[in-house]
Amino acid sequence: MPKATVFTYADANYYRFVAPFIYFWFRTNADVAVEVIVSDFDDYMRWHSGELACLRKHFPGRDFLIRRQIVARDTIPNTVRFIETPKIMSEYTYIADIDILVVEPDIIEQHLEEMQKTGLPYSNIKRDGLEKLSGLHFTRSNAYYPVPDLGDLDLSRHNDEAVLYEIVKRKGLPISVSKFRPVHGIHVSYNRPPLAEDTTTPDWGITKEYLDFFRALTIEPMFVEFEAHLDRGMQNTLDRIRTAGRLMGEPVSLAATAFTTIYRTNEWGASSSRSGPGSTWAATRRLRHHLRRTISELGIRTMLDAPCGDANWISEVAQHLDLYVGIDVVPELIASNAVYHAERNMAFKVADLAKDQLPKVDAIFCRDCLVHLPLEMAINVVRRFAFSGSKYLISTTFTATKENTDTIRPGPWRQLNLEIAPFFFPPPTRLINERMPGEPFADKSMGVWSIDDLRRLFEAKTPTDLTPTKSAISN
Repeated sequence: MPKATVFTYADANYYRFVAPFIYFWFRTNADVAVEVIVSDFDDYMRWHSGELACLRKHFPGRDFLIRRQIVARDTIPNTVRFIETPKIMSEYTYIADIDILVVEPDIIEQHLEEMQKTGLPYSNIKRDGLEKLSGLHFTRSNAYYPVPDLGDLDLSRHNDEAVLYEIVKRKGLPISVSKFRPVHGIHVSYNRPPLAEDTTTPDWGITKEYLDFFRALTIEPMFVEFEAHLDRGMQNTLDRIRTAGRLMGEPVSLAATAFTTIYRTNEWGASSSRSGPGSTWAATRRLRHHLRRTISELGIRTMLDAPCGDANWISEVAQHLDLYVGIDVVPELIASNAVYHAERNMAFKVADLAKDQLPKVDAIFCRDCLVHLPLEMAINVVRRFAFSGSKYLISTTFTATKENTDTIRPGPWRQLNLEIAPFFFPPPTRLINERMPGEPFADKSMGVWSIDDLRRLFEAKTPTDLTPTKSAISN
């Protein structure tokens, strides 16, 4: 039996939160079950059964229940969770808000520690000057259930937090004087912006720490797959959280600035792809054929396309995968991809290769990326690939290039050979040549390397070994 049951309620306006609510609790806290009452069970299941199937796939053995409302339909929605009794009964019950995406671990322990301090069988706070307790109530289950008789209250009009206050009083318990009321996560509200108007005060509780936790959790492959089942409104809500850092004053990287400008101005000049002439269907004909074969022969089922650009041609390859994740540093490009490539196994996220956490996948596909980065930045990106836990790296390399020149900023293109200084990759296990003999840049290829080999390469090198020289600089 789990140590605690997280118990809440959702009406039709909040159905989209039910599965994410369960996901974040399960991903961050091991010893909990989750039970959610929904106002119309049949209607909920009609539209959201795919999300629940994904939860069962990724959290086998974890206990969650979606069930029908029992109390009168005219009960104020926020009150239902306080007057119904969970079917999954545990030693402790945490009555919570459905629109909180939990990112903290060890939540049970935090509340047990507070209960030890106060001597009360519950953890909550009294609203200042009001006969109300807050809507987040952690309690020993046998101190709260059975719920006392509330027949004298009009539950269609009585405030939910006032009802909770009455329940605690009628159970003969003292009213808490504690000031401990953590939300434990990001409290989404469509009635207020993610950040307050001064852009510095969190209004959804988005702190730098929470944002880092959230980004790390939501770029994991299993969440990417899960998110593909969510409705567009919930996906947009998650993206609002991901981009909140910019409103909090996070600096925009040089790469983000450079490639956003290139995208907006179509600087590379291809008529069919803003990712440049190398991303057209004609330019990728040989690559598509050989990449499909490589994916099949190596048993690659999940792929990170880093960066994905405008994904102009990759859908032909992605259809042979269980999961394709495209990431790019240009937010408007990612938004466009999400509209034009809506296949269920394809997902797109804003991420910066130089700083954001990367998911663990079968293969990282990095085409025409490092050739646009200064060498130091390129090595940092490769280092992140090497320690991502993924299996293969498939990356652009020019096998005939004898010297790798540097560039002073992200954007300009030049040839790079990953087998020479400052990369020193071992020979690739496979080499996909993109060009025919006699064509310009006929040595342009996609090399396949074992991530484990690259990780061992970085572990064996000192920082000095991997520092590029500035002797050859291009603009």
